[in-house]
Amino acid sequence: MKDENKAKAQLITELKELRQRSAEIAESEIERKKAEERIKHLNLVLRAIRNVNQLIVKENDRETLIRKVCKLLTESRGYSYAWIVLFDENYRPIESISSNLGNKFVSLKKMFNCGEMNECGKRAMRQAGVVTIDDTAKYCVGCPLLGEAPSEREFTVRLEHNSNIYGLLSVSIPRNMTADREEKNVFEEIAGDLAYALHGIEVEEERKRAEETLKQERYLMNIFMDNVPDAIYFKDIEGKFLRVNKAQANRLRVKNQKEAIGKTDFDFFHREDTQTSTDDENEIIRTGKVLIEERKKKKLDGGDEWLLATKLPLYDTKDIIFGTFGMTREITDIKKAEEQIKKDLKEKTLLLSEIHHRVNNNFQVITSLLYLQSQQIKEKHIINLFNQTRNRIYMMASVHEKLYHTKNFTSIDFKEYLEDVLNRLFRQSEISHRVKLVMEVKDVVLGIDDAIPVALLINELFTNSIKHAFPEDKKGTIRITFNLLDEDTYQLIFQDNGVGLPEEIDFETSETFSLNLVRMLAKQITGEATFEQDDWTTFKIVFKGYEYGKKKYSNC
Repeated sequence: MKDENKAKAQLITELKELRQRSAEIAESEIERKKAEERIKHLNLVLRAIRNVNQLIVKENDRETLIRKVCKLLTESRGYSYAWIVLFDENYRPIESISSNLGNKFVSLKKMFNCGEMNECGKRAMRQAGVVTIDDTAKYCVGCPLLGEAPSEREFTVRLEHNSNIYGLLSVSIPRNMTADREEKNVFEEIAGDLAYALHGIEVEEERKRAEETLKQERYLMNIFMDNVPDAIYFKDIEGKFLRVNKAQANRLRVKNQKEAIGKTDFDFFHREDTQTSTDDENEIIRTGKVLIEERKKKKLDGGDEWLLATKLPLYDTKDIIFGTFGMTREITDIKKAEEQIKKDLKEKTLLLSEIHHRVNNNFQVITSLLYLQSQQIKEKHIINLFNQTRNRIYMMASVHEKLYHTKNFTSIDFKEYLEDVLNRLFRQSEISHRVKLVMEVKDVVLGIDDAIPVALLINELFTNSIKHAFPEDKKGTIRITFNLLDEDTYQLIFQDNGVGLPEEIDFETSETFSLNLVRMLAKQITGEATFEQDDWTTFKIVFKGYEYGKKKYSNC
């Protein structure tokens, strides 16, 4: 019995040992399979990273790159699906690509295009690293991809390089792998490589744009340089040509523009002219000043020519002068035209001067004829009419005389004119010893079309004051104020403190010759005449000068 129990115990021990060895063998097999899966996983990781790096090296098109990356992630890494959305600098979508999503990605694209974003995208934009949402039922309501892979979760990460966010990368991964740190590291590494590639594409695009812009600018510069009629050149600090345009090459008498490169003006022009030009350029290099001047030079084929030369310093990126820029325009024909214009102007000036002189003489003849005619008349009131007419002619003649003596045939300084003419008439009157004449005329320059009617108007008012305002021995003052209210509006005020107009005379309707003439002359200069009478009898005329009034002749 003892032997039987002993045998049973031995058998049980052996069975336990066998089970333990079987368990160890099974555990070893599991570890072996895990190791094999691990090796397979690492191979996939290395393959994915290698393939992404190969894409980065080969692809320089943004859309092609992200399309191939999405495809690679679903094929090489075994993700169920993948999608990428790229943004511009304002986070507006510019490219959207997916793999294994079909029409559901269309809905996601619409969401992004409308300025909205799914929950994993929002979180990825707010934080660095991989974003995973476990409670999708709570946070992913409304996402077009919800339920696409129920047993999986998304890895989402922003594509970022040097603080620049280029977009989002998202893949679907089995739930049991979301906590795998190595898997996250691989995903982050792929995202970092992709962001770096996008950065490189952006830099390359900017380089190409800058290159294209520079190419376009050079093209336009060449068109300008070769088609502008002015001779243009660039020189270094030693005066050697760096570049010349076709017009300058023609001036240098070289067939090819390159023939001038490295040479100086001394190789082409007369030494005397060249030395002056070289001295100018040395002064520009020394001081940094800009030179613009007209100069007469000897032509290479003989004869003289007039040139308008513009020269200025050339600065490098460190603001140091390294040469000069010059532009030369031949103005020989212009100078000849100027000389002809001066000659013609001189002839016309002499002609206008002679015309005004003859007009003045003709007025003097008419005045003399009226005087001779008046000597044969006995009636005093008719003689007065003749004298008034002579005064009016005298006022017009004085305008032409003033224009003749000042040699300015378009405008007249009215202050000087009135002082000369009215003082002369006033001294000849019978009241000059008991009436004071005050004239306040400021900034009044009139064209001849205004000057003559204004002179006649003042003469009429002045004559009436002398004849009627101060009868017998009455004393008083005649005041004339004439100035500008603004740049083209004139104001003439004529006043006297004599006896005034009779009450029965209405200035607006009076048919007397003098007042009717005053109103007519005011209308001729498009002015408005008003009349007031209290202690002073006041006539006020406000009118607009012609467009060639004070503003144009302020420097006359």
